Amino acid sequence: MNNKKQPFHFRILKARIAETLIKELFKLNNYNVFNFGMEEVLPGITGSLNKDNSTEAQGIRQLPDFVIQNTADGSLSYLEVKYRHNGIFQRTDLPEDFKYTNAFFIIVHKTGIKCISFTELCEIGYLPNKTHFTLSTQQYFSLSESSIKEFEDYAKMLFEGVE
Repeated sequence: MNNKKQPFHFRILKARIAETLIKELFKLNNYNVFNFGMEEVLPGITGSLNKDNSTEAQGIRQLPDFVIQNTADGSLSYLEVKYRHNGIFQRTDLPEDFKYTNAFFIIVHKTGIKCISFTELCEIGYLPNKTHFTLSTQQYFSLSESSIKEFEDYAKMLFEGVE
């Protein structure tokens, strides 16, 4: 089933599964995870914004999925989680005026979990298929390698055969 032809609700389910995986991964690694996306801040508004291109609607759609807090040092970060069956994520997937320039993008895909900062995404233009951008090799967060591997295995099980 082509992604463009997939029902809206199916795409939402894939996104929520990816978000839940990442939320639980960070919680397991002693982060406080706060829901922050439009679905949480303004429940029920998601469907009504589909064709609204006003500045306000665009701003609401840009809210990152989570704010996470490292309990070791209290630092905060924005996380935007995406499911991409092929792991491909590009700068052009975001609005040109994306406001959360200090956000991190975590891409859950069929074979693993990747991570890139907004700054790197702007510099490179896309999320490369390089080891440096796997969640286990990046330097942004203090996540145990074994927990990342465990959650990558979950992603493989949950998304096997899913476009």
